[in-house]
Amino acid sequence: MYLRSMTSITFSVMIAGSLVWIGALPAQAGTDFSQCGLPKRVIMTKNLADIPSPVLALLPGLGAAHDTILSDAADPSDPINDNIPTARLAGAFAEGARWAVVYETGDFANTRMVALFSVTRPEASLIGQQAARQDIEICAILKAAFPS
Repeated sequence: MYLRSMTSITFSVMIAGSLVWIGALPAQAGTDFSQCGLPKRVIMTKNLADIPSPVLALLPGLGAAHDTILSDAADPSDPINDNIPTARLAGAFAEGARWAVVYETGDFANTRMVALFSVTRPEASLIGQQAARQDIEICAILKAAFPS
């Protein structure tokens, strides 16, 4: 009886500790884009309204920078999840007709993506898309997209 009680208490403490640890995780991965050293002519925004509608049309499910996104563990076919974005804007960059959109997917198992576009009103073409695990990788992709 004593062993079962200790096991139950230990398990409860482990679960509670895990939940506290998970709650301490950031809701989103933050990239300090100022560290990328992009040319001054490249404009940056974290506002969906600033991104051309043809680009947004190619990124269905993209939510605002501070939106909650659909967890990678959630059932996307569940109607309760219909209005939850599947991706969250981290930043968008533009120089002339060239756009780069950095976004996050997955919520708990967060993945950051960079999508590059060529925009000619009223259309946009996806040039390329790449996952980036670290800030240095995001900066490298952005520097290649917007060389000095």
